[in-house]
Amino acid sequence: SYVSICPYCLNPIEKGSKDHIFPYFLGGHRRIPACKQCNDLFGHTFEAATARILQPFHLSISSWGLQTPDTPIWRFGHADDKGRKVDLITTENGPRVRLSTPEVNRDEYGQIVSGFARDMKEAQQIAKEIEKTGKFKEVAIEERPLAVDFGTLQTLTNFGPELRRTVLKMCRSLSTLMPGFDPHKTVAIGKLLRNMSLSLGTRTYLDLRTHEALDCLCTPLAHVIYVEFGRDYAYGIVQFFGHDQLFCKLFDSPTNDPRAMLATLDPVTQSEKFIETAPLGIAVPRILLKTEEMKVAAFVKMEKLRKAAIARGAKNIPNAQHLGFIASSQSMFLLVSSTTERTVFICCSNTLDWYLGRHL
Repeated sequence: SYVSICPYCLNPIEKGSKDHIFPYFLGGHRRIPACKQCNDLFGHTFEAATARILQPFHLSISSWGLQTPDTPIWRFGHADDKGRKVDLITTENGPRVRLSTPEVNRDEYGQIVSGFARDMKEAQQIAKEIEKTGKFKEVAIEERPLAVDFGTLQTLTNFGPELRRTVLKMCRSLSTLMPGFDPHKTVAIGKLLRNMSLSLGTRTYLDLRTHEALDCLCTPLAHVIYVEFGRDYAYGIVQFFGHDQLFCKLFDSPTNDPRAMLATLDPVTQSEKFIETAPLGIAVPRILLKTEEMKVAAFVKMEKLRKAAIARGAKNIPNAQHLGFIASSQSMFLLVSSTTERTVFICCSNTLDWYLGRHL
């Protein structure tokens, strides 16, 4: 009888064990068979870290007035005009802010005299506690909006090994839907995903180019996975919110029958699409870049994001600033100064802007 094997470790899969193609924290629904050991390992390590990395971006987009479906609460280290911690939650009526915890004021005897609740049910509970004291003839409940300034959108994404492994796994997962896919060709990827101590090298890295042929196939702001088995090698491209883009090489086996698959996840409607498409033949990105190229790419990325948000109906887009890129290792990409003609390495503890401002 046929026994399904895990696409990551090639071990037999227990019945019912599956892994999301788009991670669950992005709102992914479609899953593929995978062993529970790999699924749990990925979820608790690099996928969990990636969720934290992308959370500020997700929060910013949710605050733009886009109509989004009901999603879990995002705990947010922000504060209202009185300094109280708040969370940003998204509902079927759009995003709204609420207090992280209820605020209860007590008198010198420890009895509740006033408070601020997170919702009406909680407010009614506080009101009952106040009524029990017998000190007040009437206890009124008022609904007051929280004044929160979300300020300037600052995009500074950590393109470290956690996010890069997540991208590699997303491309590897989508590959299983490709006709004629052979899991044995990606054994090396499985080892990289299961062993966080292994270096990713140049397997996955930042792609600052604009791929118009790919973008025209996708909904603005969508999360994107594109995988192509090309004539010379197999590769994948992932975009988060149609903004941050990474490229990864899957394997080097050539084929005389190029084919490609595109997967998109709309963060506004949470709808997923998986389609076979004509191969785009996108070349491997250069890892030797000039500083001016980096500046131009940063501006283009922010303008693309602004236009995408407007196209999706955003009502209050903040001023956008690009703070820079954080590279995960010296092998991720290099910069060449156009004035001094010397190579500069980007280290994991510094941003691109820091180097541009002080070292070049």
